[in-house]
Amino acid sequence: MKTFQLFNFSTFLTLLLLTGCGGLSRIQNPVPAPEGSSTQFQEYGDDQEKIHALSEKTYEYDTEDAVWSYRVMRQSPLRVALSPDDRTLYLLRTAKAEENGTLVILDRANYRIAGRVEIGKVPIALALTADGKELYIANHLSDAVSVVDTATQRVVHTIPVGHRPIRIAIAPSGEYAYVTNHGSDSISILNLSTKLVEGEIPVGHWPCGVVFDPEGKYAYVVHHGGQDMAVIETATSRVIKRIEVGKTPMGLGITPDGRKILVANEGSDTVSVVDTARLEVVKTVSVGEGPVEVSFSPDGKIAYVIHARSNDLSVIDAKEERVIATLPVGQFPGSMALTADGRFLYVTHEGPADVSLMDTEQKSVVAQYAKVPL
Repeated sequence: MKTFQLFNFSTFLTLLLLTGCGGLSRIQNPVPAPEGSSTQFQEYGDDQEKIHALSEKTYEYDTEDAVWSYRVMRQSPLRVALSPDDRTLYLLRTAKAEENGTLVILDRANYRIAGRVEIGKVPIALALTADGKELYIANHLSDAVSVVDTATQRVVHTIPVGHRPIRIAIAPSGEYAYVTNHGSDSISILNLSTKLVEGEIPVGHWPCGVVFDPEGKYAYVVHHGGQDMAVIETATSRVIKRIEVGKTPMGLGITPDGRKILVANEGSDTVSVVDTARLEVVKTVSVGEGPVEVSFSPDGKIAYVIHARSNDLSVIDAKEERVIATLPVGQFPGSMALTADGRFLYVTHEGPADVSLMDTEQKSVVAQYAKVPL
């Protein structure tokens, strides 16, 4: 892969906060995926939409909003999710904070744009139902969740939630979702049948990442305004324990069997390993700079942790609880999504390439493409 020339990160943050962040509009040394796979990035003629062709955009944000920190900003322009059948890639885009964002829908067979849906202001998180029929999107500056019918590609409901929603997770039962409200230090309980908020759970300062255990008995939420993770008993909607983790935890992941949780501590450059039976941290693992998100392989043997400041990714052996590889992934990674078989990992960026495609078997980025059109 071509090596990107990096610049001082503090300078980047200053520019981002004061003037916004521009981006390149050309492919950065694209490399096709392995022969026979369906993940080769295509380049199309000028008369067709191209996922890499977009003139430079400037992102603007309300820096006076106390909860609208750079940690939130660097993730807002692009988030990623895959449909359950892996055929469709969903991307969230934001141009300006005062304007509605866009859900961009890509067909993975050829990477053509299959649709666009206008949603709320600064869409910052998304979650698909198990059947892939509905997509729930947290709109950070609209204080609302958009519900998108994936078949018709239309917003069918807009649901008011707490202040500055930042993450969303759907319970294993598919009956409800938890929305973490970064600005009101709460979780909104969203009934997916009635499309109404049926309750609020007060939690810690600046709640962010949230996951459920496989049975849905417990939910776990980290507070990136603090240094802890709350354990919620879902039957009673009550916080039953708080576990101290690293500084400014941002994201977390849970093994498929529910026995371990890995917490990405952005402020301490570590991952906390939590034993869910003992409800305590059993190990702290040093990783790259600015870990923000965790994703497990389908078999739970491997965890991937992306680092927003060191521009790389840690591969962690979940059983031995140690880093077995550190892989360059591109500038300022912010979110990721694994294919169902665990073979390919999509990573979104705030750098020259908006999306990188990593082959987890080859342990390398096999393709990158730049600005996805709004």
